[in-house]
Amino acid sequence: MNNALKNDSQNIFFTSLVLGVILAVLIFTYILMVANVVSSSYSVDDLLVKISRLKKENNFSLIELSQNSALNNVLAKSGGLSFTEIEDVRYIQKSSTSPFARK
Repeated sequence: MNNALKNDSQNIFFTSLVLGVILAVLIFTYILMVANVVSSSYSVDDLLVKISRLKKENNFSLIELSQNSALNNVLAKSGGLSFTEIEDVRYIQKSSTSPFARK
């Protein structure tokens, strides 16, 4: 009977040991999965920050483009290119042999 108690005691010990190892593996796997999710979350947050920054840059570029294409800016910039205003317009008569003459 003493052997039976000893065997039962050993079986309980090995069962507890196996369950403990399984539990430790499950906890370790859980920790690795949580670390992976947290890492992915930080990556997503970084990408959202980059997207926000690019949207702001895009809006700034659109505003700058509209300002640069405004008529006043075009006229001011054309003055710096040595353009002058037209004072007199003379038209020339195209000849009938011109390739642009209507037929």
